[in-house]
Amino acid sequence: MTINSTIRKTNLFVGNGSASTFPFAFKVFTASEIVVVRVTTATSTETTLTLQTDYTVLLNPDQNSNPGGSITLVSGGVAQNLATGFNLIITSDVQPTQGTDLTNQGGFFPEVINDALDKAVILHQQQQEILERSIRFSLTNTIGSLEISEDANARAGKILGFDSQGEFQVAQELGVNKGDWAAGVAYNIRDIVRDATNYNVYICKIAHTSTGLAPLKTNAGIGNWDLLIDGESAGIAANTATSQAAIATTQANTATAKATAAESSQIAAAASASAASQSASGAQTASQNSVTYSQISQNESSAAAASAAAAAASAQQAAAAGGGGAVKISPTDTTTGFMTQKFVEGIDIVFTLKNQGGNETLEVSSPYGVAYAIALGG
Repeated sequence: MTINSTIRKTNLFVGNGSASTFPFAFKVFTASEIVVVRVTTATSTETTLTLQTDYTVLLNPDQNSNPGGSITLVSGGVAQNLATGFNLIITSDVQPTQGTDLTNQGGFFPEVINDALDKAVILHQQQQEILERSIRFSLTNTIGSLEISEDANARAGKILGFDSQGEFQVAQELGVNKGDWAAGVAYNIRDIVRDATNYNVYICKIAHTSTGLAPLKTNAGIGNWDLLIDGESAGIAANTATSQAAIATTQANTATAKATAAESSQIAAAASASAASQSASGAQTASQNSVTYSQISQNESSAAAASAAAAAASAQQAAAAGGGGAVKISPTDTTTGFMTQKFVEGIDIVFTLKNQGGNETLEVSSPYGVAYAIALGG
């Protein structure tokens, strides 16, 4: 057969508690060449599972026309679903051996030759898959040697890095804190110091003995250091942030005061509106009362006019009832008459009728100097 796919591992299967069987589609020769890795997602811990104990393999019968098969997770010989919180990936580990022996004048079977060639390609694919997960230098990069000569004791607690020439070296730990920078100190590569004048933090990139004065940013030996933490800018930013926070607090307080004043104004406006509403209601009531009082006045005026008319009518009726004279001496007088008829002259008293036919008057006089005048309008 031909091998057209370069893929020697499956995609990541995500556990959901509902599947125990997972397929793969690359050629292998035996079930033992299948590698199953389970990943605990919470910790990214990878565990290589054990054939027959943790899983079983079912290979497709014809690995040439239908390569691959499936694996089934098991526990105690019983299918076990891949639980939530776990992932699974399947790859191969075909051993780099050559088991085909072509003897002189022996059998030369095409399937045997084909399997041997397939195995060679599979081995290349496995190596390529590993190389693709490796750290590599680009085509134009050069490096003197990748050989590490330090033994385990010499490498313990160290890191693999590059020296000032860009060559591999086993170096000390990531950085040793040397405290505040000072002149006259022998600093090694990756030593870490703080500049006490501005709180910048530097890491040494070239071993040297320090000279001069701080701050390091203006020191002649600044080329021996790389800035790790820009404490100076951070301090400026922190002071700016503090100032801005104070401004924001002031503005917030002002806004709160304005909001309180606005609320008070709103309450006053509501009270004024209520008072205006009450005044409007009182004005409406007064207007209604005015209309009522006007109506009463009109009614009373009409009643007075009616009373006057009735009085006039009564006077006319009284005059008519008097038969030409309506004077009585007392309430018990049974006969009415004119004044000339009702007044009787006495001793030394004389009645004289004046302005007869007009506004007549009756003059009462005494010829002896004692006079009484009574003027009555008729």
